[in-house]
Parts: sequence; C-alpha cells; structure tokens
Amino acid sequence: MSINQIHEMINNPLTDENLKKIISIMEKDLDESLYILLKKSINVSPLEYETIVKKIFLTNVNKLISCDRENIIKVNNELLLNDYDLLKANYNQLMNMSLNEIFSSETFTKLNYKTVFPQEEGSRYIHIKDLEYAESIDCRIYMCPSPENSMQLCDLIVEKHKKYGIPCYFKINLNTNDNDRIVMYSSYDLFEDHCKIMKEIQTEYPRLFEQSEKNLLWCDIKGYQNMYFGAESYRSGFESYSSRLCDTIERAYRDFIILYKDNYNENDSFDEFKEYLYYELLKVNINPLNPAFNYSEKNVNSVNDGITQINYNSEIYQIYVCPLISKDECRITIDPLGSYSLNIPKQDLYLLYEKNPEDPNYEQGIIFRSQII
Repeated sequence: MSINQIHEMINNPLTDENLKKIISIMEKDLDESLYILLKKSINVSPLEYETIVKKIFLTNVNKLISCDRENIIKVNNELLLNDYDLLKANYNQLMNMSLNEIFSSETFTKLNYKTVFPQEEGSRYIHIKDLEYAESIDCRIYMCPSPENSMQLCDLIVEKHKKYGIPCYFKINLNTNDNDRIVMYSSYDLFEDHCKIMKEIQTEYPRLFEQSEKNLLWCDIKGYQNMYFGAESYRSGFESYSSRLCDTIERAYRDFIILYKDNYNENDSFDEFKEYLYYELLKVNINPLNPAFNYSEKNVNSVNDGITQINYNSEIYQIYVCPLISKDECRITIDPLGSYSLNIPKQDLYLLYEKNPEDPNYEQGIIFRSQII
C-alpha cells in the first residue's frame, strides 16, 4: 500500500472530542505524565506468557534444525550455519530450560539470529520475529486484548501469518498495567495484509477481542475493529512517536495556560489552543492532521546549503529552507491534502518539502516536515 492509501484508511485521533478528554485527564492528575496516564490499562490481571512464548521459540528452532545441513550451506550464510550447528547441539538442553533461563543461557547469547528475544535485559517487552522477516518498519498496529486472551491471540498471529506466507514481527508487553499489549510492526506494503489476517482471527475467535481496550491517541483503522494504527518513531531506537506526541501535547497545554492565563476560558479558548498545539506538533515533526505522514529519519538526507532531496514513498521531493524574514508571518499548508493552513511567526525557520511542480501529480499538495533551525 502507498502512504496515501493508508491515509485514507485511518482516522486522526486528534479530534476535538479526544483533545478535550485528554485535557480533562491532564487536569485531574498533574503529577503523572500524559504518556503514562494514557497508557494505563483497565484490566491488569496477570499475563501467563511462558508456555506460548517458549512454544513459539522452540517451533522456530525446530524449523531451522529440521533442515538438511547441506541445504543450509547452500544458503551461503555462515552466521546462519553457525546458529544451525549451535542449536542442533544444544536443543535438548534448551527444551528443559525455562524461558528466562533460555534468554540468559550461553547458547542464546551466541545466536546470530534471534526469533524470540527480550527487548533488552529486564525489559517488559518480548519480541517475536520471523527468521525470514526483512521488511522495513514504517508503522505499527496496536492491540490491547485482555491478559487472559493475549497469548492465544499471539499464537494465532504466528500461525495465520505462516499459513499465508506473510512475514510478521511483533512484541508483547508483559506489564499488564500498560495498554500497548501487542504491537505489530509493519511496512506500508504489508499493512493491509496484516490487518486482513487480524480481521480473520477476530471473525473466527471473537471472544479473544472481548474487553479490548484502546489508547486515545491510537488511530482507528476504517473497516477494522480492536486494532489501531500507530506511526513509527521519528528516530528509530530513540523516543517513541507516542511519547513525543504526548510530551508535546502536555507541554503545549501547560505553556498555553501560562501564556493566556489572564483571558483563558476552557470553552472559548479551545480553538486557539488547538491551533497553538498544531504549531507545536509541527516543530517536532508530527503532522497534526495526518499521523500517517509522520517523518522518520530514514527518509531524510542531510540538508546541504538549504536545499537537498529526499526519497519519500518512492518519489523524489525537494527540501527548501524558508527563512520567513520578509513578512511578519507566512501562511503555509500543513496538510498534504491542502485542507488546513497555519500562520507561522517570522522568527522560525522551516524545512519545506515541496514536490516538483513539473510532476503531473503536483496538484495533490505538499508534504513537509517543519523544524526549528
């Protein structure tokens, strides 16, 4: 799927209704961060994960070591061959270990390709990844089934993706206080395939999705229930997109209250706050009207003398640094579909990503990332 098609599939969570709910949540609990508040789960019963996760790990091990060694050699991958020999020699030992013992074992440490692994030592996340997975990670699909149903759902995710030959990669949150219980990573190309597989599971096993929860900042996916779109982090391996979004909303609201405290009124000032929030979101590379167009660092080359090129959605765009010094402000379109504009103060510099005017699709609008220089 193209990113434009994904844009058509998802609903923006930053609606007036949701923003007002978020404001209410922030006002009720000033000591906790918005990110933590929105991430809290209602159902916090224990998650019994050991049996299913170990089963998935050993199934992947069996899949590899059941191959003839000669066939592994033909792949011409020495690291994979080393894993094959290591697992073949230590399989019985791994069978008798608990999951935590496996993760801390010398055998596991030496593996080059891990298909089941903790995000880091002591992490609440366990990742499950097909050995063949080679897709880019462009976005996420969030799910929050009840803890009682989560592990059967994980087992079915692996089974169904294997059935249709679609590689999958997801993580499980072992901390049931959090609502990001299952997070599936996806390329744009396979996004709809993952959604269709999850819909098939939901049709066949509807009880697994009973009591599902949702974070207010997850995007609804049109035609699908109990699964939600999430943008990938702007800088992979650093602050998450959700964390950046929450921190920006929280900071913008507090700053807005301080700036306009003499004439702030919850009802009359909401539209002004929303415009102020949009402006603050643009500063941190979040498109407030279309989360699908969140920028990630892999799309952007370094800026050289104010102009460079990026490859975005398999198309080449020009970047222009625009010092807004000739006017007090400049009106600039922030939505790729051209439905919203914002006044930008002259003291800010922006990186504007503009499509080549000679392109026949130029009239579809501009896509850009804003950034304070």
